[in-house]
Amino acid sequence: MTKTKIPSFEECITIAKYFYESMHDYIFLYDIEKDEYEISYKAYKKFRLPSNHFKNVKKNHKLYVYEEDYPILLHDLELVTSGKQNEHNLVYRWMGRDSKPYWINCRGKLLRDENGKPKLILGCVNEIGNDNLANNITGLLGEEPFKKCIKENQSLDNNGYIMKIGIDDLRTINEHYGLDYGNGVLKGLANIIKDNLYNFQNVYSLKNDEFAIIDLNRRGYDDAKWQYEKIRKDIVISIVERKYEGIYTVSGGLIVPQEEKRSVSSIMRDLEFSLDMSKKKGKNQLYLYNKDDYQEFIQRTHLIQALNKAVENDFKGFDVFFQPIVNHNTGDALGAEALLRFKLDDKYIPPTKIIPLLEETGLIIAVGEFIIKRACLFLNQVRKYHPNFRVSINVSYIQILKGVDFISFFDILRDYNLPNDAFIVELTESGYLESNELVNNAWKGLKNNGFGIAIDDFGTGYSNIHNISMLNPNIIKIDKSFTDAALKSSYDFELLRNLILMAHEINTYVIVEGIEKKEDLLRIISLNPDFIQGYYYSKPISGFEYIQNIKTNQLLN
Repeated sequence: MTKTKIPSFEECITIAKYFYESMHDYIFLYDIEKDEYEISYKAYKKFRLPSNHFKNVKKNHKLYVYEEDYPILLHDLELVTSGKQNEHNLVYRWMGRDSKPYWINCRGKLLRDENGKPKLILGCVNEIGNDNLANNITGLLGEEPFKKCIKENQSLDNNGYIMKIGIDDLRTINEHYGLDYGNGVLKGLANIIKDNLYNFQNVYSLKNDEFAIIDLNRRGYDDAKWQYEKIRKDIVISIVERKYEGIYTVSGGLIVPQEEKRSVSSIMRDLEFSLDMSKKKGKNQLYLYNKDDYQEFIQRTHLIQALNKAVENDFKGFDVFFQPIVNHNTGDALGAEALLRFKLDDKYIPPTKIIPLLEETGLIIAVGEFIIKRACLFLNQVRKYHPNFRVSINVSYIQILKGVDFISFFDILRDYNLPNDAFIVELTESGYLESNELVNNAWKGLKNNGFGIAIDDFGTGYSNIHNISMLNPNIIKIDKSFTDAALKSSYDFELLRNLILMAHEINTYVIVEGIEKKEDLLRIISLNPDFIQGYYYSKPISGFEYIQNIKTNQLLN
């Protein structure tokens, strides 16, 4: 039997050039032995190819293949060029010269020489649009068919459900075991989901680690919950079979029928939100879409945008108020606590909403510096009347971890001609002291540089006796919640009494927060604290109002 002679790479190029301009697809040829590649010139004009003819094929593909898709392509090419696979057929993305990713389907046939050795790959590349039609790893239909199914089955707004399932921390699995192992997890999960589909259900592969189930048969939450739990159970079984290698969990987001019609984009949005909420609530659970939660999320997003805009616009909307800290025996004020305020649409937003967002976004660094500068301006005014007046500011462990620069803090004080001991730094969330050396050293450094140090929120879950021993603070601040408990419970009252006695034994001052009524003041001062802070003496007020009150003797010294 006569063996068919395989044409050379050059002969193939000569033939292919006749079709380059007449075909919509891009013809390509890959000489495996010479490591040489040729493709239609119009592909070079549209995509980031180094040329329409180049060597070092696998390496040069990295220049124009979408970064996330390159490992998958490389793996498949290695299978073909080694002869383990006779066809190359992948859907992935190429980067255009306009810096946009384009979905393409690259198909090629392996040709072997007379001895069966891999010689050439001949094929074509065709654009399939900017949406993924299929997933190469799982073999499932992708996002575009998923959207099409939603659009074609508008009855979803009245019947059935859509559940989005995402692998928790797939990246960790990939980093620990490798991409091939992670792909195996995806394939395994795809099979588990397919095995747990009801009649009239379809499953789709969305992002790298997400799947979606569409139910078209009037099922509801209970069915979806049972299905999700069954999938979780089968995942555990598969992990046991692998001898607990590559342990993972899945989170689920669910939307069920609503009265109003929803567009495809709104359904996609609600699914994304639901899965995100499932992960934020601790992962490995199913979250049912809730409109109130979504509205709260939108408000939170708008608030973050407003905070960003305010910081960029010279802190417009931010202000710093001051609440006096009073020596109840003399009526004199040790100083005042600086408290951040933020006004949006003529309304003050509670600090309990603002501070966590500032910490989360990192804006707390810039805003913290703003507070210090405002406090310095205030101190320079107040010290004209009371030279030893001090301001306490709150600094949390998150501010330190986010990169707060205490050197710039010192520089600001020098710019305003203020000594370090003009400030008391209140440590919030001090429970993290024990576990973080960076935070611990920062607080010790502040104290060594002359700053007063206070443990804030004492009596809450964050502060404890061990931190007093470790930090050796100048001041302990009793949180309002502890104060309220002491005023209601004889046990907590005696506990507070003994805490104050202990603090005095180690030469530490005690500030009791949250005093609002005279009868409460009289009970608390019987315990002999050093200072009182609360609405009984003054609510937090602006620096200007504070100074005016001092001038007119309407505020305690």
